[in-house]
Amino acid sequence: MATVNLLLVPLLAIAVEYELDGPLDMKQNWRFVREDIFFVQHQCSDEQGKAAARKIGRLFSKPSPLSAVKDTPAHLQVRLLPGFDAYRRAFKFSKDRRAHYDERLGLLTSYCSASATALEEQLALHRLAGTKLRFWQKVFIAEIIPLLQGNNVIAPFGDAAKVKPVPLRSLLLSNHRPEKGERAAMRRLALFLQQEKKLEDFIKALVAWQGFDDTAMDILEGMFPEGLRTLEAKITP
Repeated sequence: MATVNLLLVPLLAIAVEYELDGPLDMKQNWRFVREDIFFVQHQCSDEQGKAAARKIGRLFSKPSPLSAVKDTPAHLQVRLLPGFDAYRRAFKFSKDRRAHYDERLGLLTSYCSASATALEEQLALHRLAGTKLRFWQKVFIAEIIPLLQGNNVIAPFGDAAKVKPVPLRSLLLSNHRPEKGERAAMRRLALFLQQEKKLEDFIKALVAWQGFDDTAMDILEGMFPEGLRTLEAKITP
């Protein structure tokens, strides 16, 4: 793998599921773009709205480990606010949040000029919405997939870089929206798998898993015969 200066990697959005969205206020200036598999509701200019729809269409057709997912919800709504400041005001999010996905409504919410990376993370959550993956697994996959392009060294879960991680086993057994300690453990796990050149294989194995144990312990022990206890000592000592 080629290396990059991790200090130069931009801060990415955080993949997360939230149920914060209400119905459209039709008194506001909403415009609409309808495509075959998604529908854009936006407060952008007509040109920006069409450009955003093209960007989302390219992301849907981009080759991805998620192409193997069979239970993707049939239709996606995309709601775009005028700009980043409007998005933050509407949802009281920190500067780290650029978009979010509401699984209950099948709705991705962001803003007109959001990056492809921010949108791709949330599209991944949409594609995984019909699977039986655990919360941490969906978020792990969603935040890693946009970083798998090319041969660059990745710097995932940057918001948790200085946070003490929970033990690896605690992460694997969890099934709620990951908090900072769990995100720190996800970061350690991703960096370890990247070092071992098994990160993409782990993503593919999670997506394809049909076994009884949904914690990913079996996957990791299959990849690393030394066992989970040894892995835990290496990843989250």
